[in-house]
Amino acid sequence: MNSAEQPVDCPHCGHRIEQRYCPACGEQVAKPLRLAALLPGVLDQLLEFEYPLARTLKALLTKPASLVQRFWAGDRKHFTHPFKLCFWAATIDFALVLALDAGDRLVVGVENADEPLTWLLSFGQYLLFLYLIPTAWLLGRLCQPRVTPLAAYVALLYGFAGVHVLKILIMPFVLLPYDFIFWIYRLVTPAYLGWLLFNLLPAGIFSRLWRTALLYLVFVGFQIAVNSLLITSLRILGIVDAGTQ
Repeated sequence: MNSAEQPVDCPHCGHRIEQRYCPACGEQVAKPLRLAALLPGVLDQLLEFEYPLARTLKALLTKPASLVQRFWAGDRKHFTHPFKLCFWAATIDFALVLALDAGDRLVVGVENADEPLTWLLSFGQYLLFLYLIPTAWLLGRLCQPRVTPLAAYVALLYGFAGVHVLKILIMPFVLLPYDFIFWIYRLVTPAYLGWLLFNLLPAGIFSRLWRTALLYLVFVGFQIAVNSLLITSLRILGIVDAGTQ
């Protein structure tokens, strides 16, 4: 911090920061969230886990909106990187679905589903990072005050990390009847995201409800469009049975 800059309070512990880092907890002075600052070290982050993981998981399962707001405010050192958390939660979820041979049960919802289709829809959660782009842009505009699309993207990454964590937790119930576990698995996403977004959007129940519903519809619509394009391409290539719905 140069002489022209004023001391600030640490976004994590509240201690006064005179230089670039908090002398009490090591948090760096908060800077505007920019892509150039978020991308460096992503690969290193993916391969490294540390004590903030437990803190982040607890926040995801108890106060996800507060976690997002703290990250926006600059309290980032003490929480797991959102991209890393979302990637690994999706990977563990995907691996468990395959290990339990539960793709048709959890992902497609029918017995003996076409195997390539099951793989596509299971693996499609990695396309999430693409699906979230238009939703993040809209979320940034619906927040008051508005946030950047990148900040909104971070919020959605944490949101879907929480979704995958919950799906992992319900995985032991995979032996329950097909219809029951399929719908429980499916309803986790709108329920959890609704909880997160409801607490990030402007005050007022009606205002929050319609904004949350609109955001979820945009996400689902983009997801369906991309999946339909992929399935159609695979049908043309003969990889997926043309009769698959």
